[in-house]
Amino acid sequence: GGEPFEHIKPLAALARMVHDSGLSVVSYTGYRLEALQANRNKFGELLDEIDLLIDGEFRQEETGLHRWRGSANQRLHCLSDRILLPEITQPIREMQITFDASGSAMRFSGIGTQNVADQLRMALAAKGFQMDPKSPISRKK
Repeated sequence: GGEPFEHIKPLAALARMVHDSGLSVVSYTGYRLEALQANRNKFGELLDEIDLLIDGEFRQEETGLHRWRGSANQRLHCLSDRILLPEITQPIREMQITFDASGSAMRFSGIGTQNVADQLRMALAAKGFQMDPKSPISRKK
């Protein structure tokens, strides 16, 4: 959590390690891209390591179905050729759900609705699925 551009040096070093591992770097920031670019002496080291920047402050009153963004005022900027955004024609909200190796916990990332974990557990249970220590999801027999 927090504003990445208030922690430039350590996050730039981490981003370089991520790139060295063959992965991409995505960053959210409350700053606008133009403000970051206008002050390259301060922000350039981290900005140069970001592949996809989502800029703009989150605004509760502008929430909706916005791919990778929490509010309509936020913008997506591809800053390298490592990430190419698909054309988006329909409103969409995305969330990634990861089950831990023991199957006892779920982790969520992305923009979701309130109580999504409880709703998912109930929906899975209604279809005969349960959390199982041996497998992230197993079907009741």
